[in-house]
Amino acid sequence: MCMCARQIKRPPKRRFAVGAEVRVKRPGVSGTIVQLDASPTVMGEYWHTVRTDRGERREPGSNLELIPPPAANPYRKEPLTAVTDRELLRPEQAIPLLDTQLKEAVEALRHDDSEVDVWEAVTLKVVERTFGEHSREAKQFVATLSYAGQSDEKAQAWHIENIRSKKILLRAFIKTLELIPAHPTHDEDHRFARMAVSEAH
Repeated sequence: MCMCARQIKRPPKRRFAVGAEVRVKRPGVSGTIVQLDASPTVMGEYWHTVRTDRGERREPGSNLELIPPPAANPYRKEPLTAVTDRELLRPEQAIPLLDTQLKEAVEALRHDDSEVDVWEAVTLKVVERTFGEHSREAKQFVATLSYAGQSDEKAQAWHIENIRSKKILLRAFIKTLELIPAHPTHDEDHRFARMAVSEAH
């Protein structure tokens, strides 16, 4: 009779994408993934940086669970995004707001200054109102690298580089908006329609 060792199947290590909304099982707080390690490290786990209301945390995938979308009646059609196209800022409205955020010297502040968090939150809201809450631009802006466990000097250098990279994105967003013509108003639609009819005759 053959005695064969039974192979123990271990569950795959869990990974969550940047921008995913998750629940940290312990201590039971919710947040958003803002950084993901490229390969497993401590305990063979993929480690994530989670931004919560209490600050950023470094957590392994085993201590995270995805927050499911809110349930809805099957016959009710939910909007794809929280902000509809009609609610988005027009380019001429968004550009001055983004430019104001771009000109703030946030990189000159200390990395642990609360004004840095305020700047990031306000700027993210402007980006969401410009391109959409779940847009690629909003996800690009919120993504960041973690400086957890670094010395104060290295954390400050990380902060400066992080703000600079976000400002590069803001410049790109503004350039994109400058190339996009403003949406025509209702009156302009009628004027263009009348011009088209007259030219057709």
